[in-house]
Amino acid sequence: MSTYQNSLGFPRTTPPPLAPRAGVQVNILGVFSLFEQAIANRLKYPKIRLQTRTGAPVVLSRAGDKSKYTGQVMITDGRPYGSNVYYGRVGMDGVFYRSAVDSPAVVELLERLACDPAEVAGEYGRLTGQCCFCGLPLTDARSTAVGYGPVCAGKFGLSWGG
Repeated sequence: MSTYQNSLGFPRTTPPPLAPRAGVQVNILGVFSLFEQAIANRLKYPKIRLQTRTGAPVVLSRAGDKSKYTGQVMITDGRPYGSNVYYGRVGMDGVFYRSAVDSPAVVELLERLACDPAEVAGEYGRLTGQCCFCGLPLTDARSTAVGYGPVCAGKFGLSWGG
């Protein structure tokens, strides 16, 4: 670890760079296409809210233009920066770069998401009654059955209520 001074002059230690989780190549290119579709449909900050089998919240969002990880998928518990749990990121190559927080439940969730993004994202809506993309309450029986609403389905390029 190296030490440097932050903007206020206080010493700060930088953690070592994240390394791919040994033996786990989580390829979530399908999730990248969901984010690309949402951005093409003018969503500035698309997110996918999920929940592990143990009930822990997991939020996937794309790193912005000012991030050193621009375009990569950041994985947290969804709380505000500084008070959140950072699980890691998924690089453009689809590899999960884990943080120091070891969470097998998050890895398992990412592996399931890689296999069927629409189904796993919809599970959150069916469990919580909130859209997995925008977080608003699902008020329609078809939306509750699918796990997200018709507007978000259109923005993310998914079928809805068929």
